[in-house]
Amino acid sequence: MGSAHINPPPPPPLHSGVIILSQPQLGVNIGACARAMLNCGFHRLRLVRPRPRWSRKDAKAMACAADFIIDTAQEYTNTQEALDDLHSTLATTSRIRNQNKPTLDIHQTARKLAQHTQQGHSCGVLFGCESSGLSNHEINLCDAIVHIPLHPHFPSLNLAQAVLLVCYAWHDALPIAAMPNPPTQTTEPATKKALNALFQHGQTSLEQSGFLHNPLRKDVTLMRLRNLLLRMRPNAAEVRLLRGVIQSLFDHQKSP
Repeated sequence: MGSAHINPPPPPPLHSGVIILSQPQLGVNIGACARAMLNCGFHRLRLVRPRPRWSRKDAKAMACAADFIIDTAQEYTNTQEALDDLHSTLATTSRIRNQNKPTLDIHQTARKLAQHTQQGHSCGVLFGCESSGLSNHEINLCDAIVHIPLHPHFPSLNLAQAVLLVCYAWHDALPIAAMPNPPTQTTEPATKKALNALFQHGQTSLEQSGFLHNPLRKDVTLMRLRNLLLRMRPNAAEVRLLRGVIQSLFDHQKSP
């Protein structure tokens, strides 16, 4: 009597969170990040302006069984495009900057990401390039700053170590088998693309009205307005409402 055929167990479900690497320099570092991601159940990798002709061969060799993450990684020409479809984004940095944004430690980060993911929101964490980290502009595009408090005399992490720490904390806070709650119009925040369109609409109106007349203060004013908008976390309906308000005020200003 032949032995019964036993089907292999299904692979464990993977988390939906997104890891974004801005201007990564070396294929081996990208591969090490992919390996760290899969260690913690993540697979969605985005690359913003990676170094031209980075070695996929080196990346796959370093990624081991996570080489499929290299094959499916999406590349973008700028950071804003890489964040457009996400509802919540966090920026990692080793330096505390004067951005007037919430600064979260690794445990607060994990709880926030797990909460948003369980609500069905698309979440991403942005990491800077190996040599210089994230620019102030890139941090300004995100909702909050992730700060990993390490030994003050040696806080330096390589890129894959930083990815591993964030992914592990996120994985540890998010039950593998839990299914996200379906989002509703009242709970789902607007995507970054919708928020950026609202911000550009408002900026254009403010420029035409003369509010941004001082070129020395323009960049600071816009940074503060973007931070204010991100802290509000408006949903899609509220974004449409705000754009209608801006347009109405602008039309009224132009009317004789």
